[in-house]
Amino acid sequence: MHVASFETTKTSTMKNITLLLIILFIGSFAHSKKFYTLNAGNWNNTAIWSLNNSTPCGCFPGYNVTTDTITVNHAMNLTGTVNASSSGRINVNSSGSVSSTTADIFVNNAVILANGAVNIRNLNVGMGGLFRITSSVMIINLNMDIYGSLIVDHSTITILNGNLNNYSGSNIQILNGSKYHSLTGNIKNEGTFSVCPTCCVQLDKGNITNQNTAQFTGSGGINILSGNIKNLGSWGSTLMYCSSGNDTGLSTAENCIQAKQICVLANGGLPSSLLFFEGHSMVNKNLIQWETASEQEGEYYLLERSSDGDIWEELSIINTNGSQNVKQDYKYSDSLFQSSISYYRLSKINSDGEADFKEMLSIKNIADNQIIIYPNPTSSGIWIQPRIAKLLKRIKVIEQSGKEIESIETNGSSLIEIILPSEKGIYYLQTEGDEYVNVYSVVKY
Repeated sequence: MHVASFETTKTSTMKNITLLLIILFIGSFAHSKKFYTLNAGNWNNTAIWSLNNSTPCGCFPGYNVTTDTITVNHAMNLTGTVNASSSGRINVNSSGSVSSTTADIFVNNAVILANGAVNIRNLNVGMGGLFRITSSVMIINLNMDIYGSLIVDHSTITILNGNLNNYSGSNIQILNGSKYHSLTGNIKNEGTFSVCPTCCVQLDKGNITNQNTAQFTGSGGINILSGNIKNLGSWGSTLMYCSSGNDTGLSTAENCIQAKQICVLANGGLPSSLLFFEGHSMVNKNLIQWETASEQEGEYYLLERSSDGDIWEELSIINTNGSQNVKQDYKYSDSLFQSSISYYRLSKINSDGEADFKEMLSIKNIADNQIIIYPNPTSSGIWIQPRIAKLLKRIKVIEQSGKEIESIETNGSSLIEIILPSEKGIYYLQTEGDEYVNVYSVVKY
């Protein structure tokens, strides 16, 4: 009797457990929802979200995304920090964007795929998390902490004033002409950091530290305008690097010409109709230039300026030429900036009054060198590498007495060789463009 009773109880218990698992399994699907944006607006606006991608649901996804899938097809203003975890998934499509200078995004064992612009305060990718940005632009106002995976594919990431920490076991991949650009901040790598041959990592002011367990791999460009590189781990021998400070633990020599050239050409994240958007510090002014591949009638460009990347003021409205599939060049000179770093934002406004794209850049407001001279001092000749080849029109070689020796039309060349006279001494190079004239000294020994 006791045996039969035990068997009956065991069977009943197994049935209850099975039933409970079925309930939990079905319940997990019942609680998993798909959210779609119907219009632009605030993240917590219940009137713009839909569960069927057609009618408003009178709800919103909340800030803790655990099992739901969220699709953003419009410009969304984050009204709180989003924490994606478990099997949660967020897709920001190319027509959508996520923006807030006060909110963060956390990704833990979840996936965020961004094909649209992202502008947030901090990004934290936890263990098991994946953040992938493709053919777009991301702006981080403060810090990035990576414990999982960050993939930057044909995109640009700009950190305004913060650090990138890539922790042990984590993985960062910079792919397909992408660019990581830090205005002020350091990179500390404890995991794996790979840079593709056409990709760039540029720090305007900051240091790179590659820890003893870390790997910095690839053959792209590493360009530090003000800072150092300290390698304690594995540093790829094919990486092209250039820094203004002291480099330790590197087995290969600097290659500033190629490193800077890669960083100039890296153009990830630009819309297909925008070929480039660049800014340069000139004497007493900033020069902003852009080139487009195609335009439509009724469109115009809105150029704005900011001293902090948050509050913007309108600088100019420029009408397009309205020429389809014809390259058009534009430029704007700003002599009224008031901060040491100026931010510029370019938007193309279509005939419906909506922005087709918004691109941002920063300019350090100093008399920046427009060329790289190598070697200097020299025993014979020198090589000239223009930062932007099309801006440099001619180079004049001048003796110390002031006599002009040679005038060279550059014709858009990206690398120019100059053979100096046989006499030792100091020579001057006068570089000329449409918007500037600079003079550099070269020592021949």
